[in-house]
Amino acid sequence: MTYREALELLWKTHGKFSYQDRVNAYHLLDELSYRAMSKFTVYDKHEHMFICPNCKSWISQTILSDVHFCPLCGQALDWEGDKEEDDA
Repeated sequence: MTYREALELLWKTHGKFSYQDRVNAYHLLDELSYRAMSKFTVYDKHEHMFICPNCKSWISQTILSDVHFCPLCGQALDWEGDKEEDDA
C-alpha cells in the first residue's frame, strides 16, 4: 500500500475513529511520506562524515554502501548529490 492509498483509506473510514485519532494518523502519514522522499546528504570535510538532511545526525563513510535511510530518523538518503558543507 502506498502512502496515498493509506491516506485515501483514512478518508473513507473517517467515521470509525475519534477525531484525535484521525488527526494523529494524518500527521503521521504526512511525516512518513515526507521522509520517504530521498534527500541529498551533506559531507562535512572536517569531520569526514555525512550529515542527515532531516535530523542532522552524523553518518559514517564506512556504512555508505549499505545505508539508504538514516539509521536514526528513517529519512531516505540520496548519495548521488553529496554536497560539501561550507567553511562558514
